[in-house]
Amino acid sequence: MADNELVLRFGTGEKEIEITLLSEQEKFGIIGVIAGKMLPGWVAIRVDELMNDDREFDVGALQKSRQCPYAVICLEPIILKGLRTGDALSLLTVFHELGHFVHGHASLRTDGSSEYDEKRKALIRQGKAQSDELEADAFAVEYLGVNIVIAGLNKLRQYMLKRYQTDAWDQEDVDLMNREIEIREKILIERDEENV
Repeated sequence: MADNELVLRFGTGEKEIEITLLSEQEKFGIIGVIAGKMLPGWVAIRVDELMNDDREFDVGALQKSRQCPYAVICLEPIILKGLRTGDALSLLTVFHELGHFVHGHASLRTDGSSEYDEKRKALIRQGKAQSDELEADAFAVEYLGVNIVIAGLNKLRQYMLKRYQTDAWDQEDVDLMNREIEIREKILIERDEENV
């Protein structure tokens, strides 16, 4: 391990996942690498320094890049900083996106189509969440535990509500985002109670 690298390990045995955070960016803007026997391949961590409102994700997203041979989890700088300190939102973000990768949701996540968005919104209006989001949450729970994932979702809600307080955002979209997080939390709590 080089100076100032940080290695985080989660899980055990065949399910162990190792996150290596580098002290400085490498080729393709990579700042970290995630590896594990149970992962279908390496996952790179890249930080989005642009912080503009036109990007296709909020705190983090699983992306495929023509420039990088690996799947990439792209994070806001604040999420990377929190990952180094064990922040619940940061841990949730990384493991949730890893869940999408493990379950093969990449094609859904990179679609960006209005049809995908409309289906998601329709489910939220019915008090439901998309199965890919619930599978990704379940993966995060497997590694972090339900309490950390729920704490991360609470921080996500607070972060998003603060970020989208301006008139530039459609209030219905903000309300649906908030409702989706509430639905996901409720489902996690119900599943946890069933397992007790």
